Amino acid sequence: RPVYEQLGFKWINNGRTWCITDNRLNIHPPGPEELALAEATGKGDIEALNSFTNIDLNTALCNGMRLLELAAHCKQTAAAEWLIAHGATCGALDAWDLGWKDRAPAILAKEPEEVNRLYGDYQYTLLHVAAERNDIALARLALSARPDLRITDAIHNGNPLGWAHHLHRKEIEEMIKAYIQHEERSRNS
Repeated sequence: RPVYEQLGFKWINNGRTWCITDNRLNIHPPGPEELALAEATGKGDIEALNSFTNIDLNTALCNGMRLLELAAHCKQTAAAEWLIAHGATCGALDAWDLGWKDRAPAILAKEPEEVNRLYGDYQYTLLHVAAERNDIALARLALSARPDLRITDAIHNGNPLGWAHHLHRKEIEEMIKAYIQHEERSRNS
């Protein structure tokens, strides 16, 4: 970090924006407008955000994150609200990561397929994320939205139960097993 600061960079927050380990930067190099938009989002600079017009706020940045994910990662709720007000789509995980625990269930209720949305490089679901983070409340929320437990991630080819087991997330593993048993009983009734 000191090297970057000596070159004039300012530290905003730790994040994936500095950590591009594949060829994405060469394939989709960010232009000046994308950089300025990402910086304004990460800093929560609403004045700077107001200068952007007619821009797709749901397009992924070169690091794979959408602007709303970047706002959540940097804990910039005002920037997130601005993005949503100007057309960015807020998913259940975005709301959860922004601390909007009341909005996440509402999003899942309105858009049930959101529970099976694929995230990040792993291309894994909300329940995978819950297992990875050992987030019991998020796992409970995902299970309440009736996820497809057959979905596997793109890297390890594991379903949420496999992730919970492999990561030793005993409570989440038991929750998923109980959910499976409940679903089987419901089908057999």
